[in-house]
Amino acid sequence: MDLIVGIDFSSNSIGVTFSHGGKIEYLSILNRWQLTTGKEFKREYELDRNVALKNLLKIGNFQLEIFDRKPNSMVKSGKSSKKKKSEEEITLSKKELTRWGITHLEQCMYLSEFAFKVISDKITSITRRNNITKIYCAIEHYSYSSESDNLIQMVEFTYPLKISLVKMLGRNNFFLISGPEIKMLAGNGNWDKFQMYQAFQKEGLLDECSSFISENESILTKDIMKNQKPNKDVAKPVDDLIDSYFIAKWLEINLSTLLS
Repeated sequence: MDLIVGIDFSSNSIGVTFSHGGKIEYLSILNRWQLTTGKEFKREYELDRNVALKNLLKIGNFQLEIFDRKPNSMVKSGKSSKKKKSEEEITLSKKELTRWGITHLEQCMYLSEFAFKVISDKITSITRRNNITKIYCAIEHYSYSSESDNLIQMVEFTYPLKISLVKMLGRNNFFLISGPEIKMLAGNGNWDKFQMYQAFQKEGLLDECSSFISENESILTKDIMKNQKPNKDVAKPVDDLIDSYFIAKWLEINLSTLLS
C-alpha cells in the first residue's frame, strides 16, 4: 500500500494530508504568534478564539501541533531631516539588519526542524499502523513570478524541510507542484480560498474531518469584501488543509506518470 503525503507550506500555517488505502488523515502545524496592526503580539490560535480548532480537535483523523515563532520585526530608526542618513542612522540600520538576519536564520532552522519532526513522526506512525510499502510526498512550490522579500524568506524556510524529506524518502519519491496547478485540479487556476473550499465540498469525502469541513460552512467561513465585492474567507487552518488535500490528490492522480 502506498502512502501519499501532500504539504501546503507557509511560515505560519502548514497543512498536511496523508492518504493511504482509501483513508485520509490531516495534520496542522500552526504558529501561535501573530502580529496585530498595533504591532502587539497576540495568540491568534488560542482555542477560546478559534471555533474551527475547537471542533477539529474533537475529530479522530485530525492532529494539531503548535509552534511558537514570534514575528521578526525590523526596528526602524528615526527619520532624519537631512536628505542623507546620518552615520548614526546608517550604523543602527546595519546593526538592525544583522540582528534581523541572524534571528531569521534561527527561525528557518527551528521551523524546518520542527515541521520535519512532526511530519516524519506522523509518517512513521501511519507506516507502523498500516501495510505501507512505499511513501510519496509532494509540496507546493513557490512562484518565481513573485519577486519579493516574502518569496526569498519562503525559499529559506522551505529548503531545509525539503532536503530533510528528500533524505528520508529518496529523491524519486519527492515532488513539487505549483499553486496554479493545484487550483486547476480543483477547477480553476485563479480560484480564491472560498472557491477552493467549495471545490472541496464537492469531493464528497466521508471521513470525519473532511465531513466536518464540508458540512460546517457557517462556522468555517466569514463574509468579507474582496475587490469591492462580497466574498467569503476560510478559517485557519481549514484553508491550508484543503490545499494539502488537493496536493495529495494531484500526486495520487499523476504518480504513475511521474515515476515513468
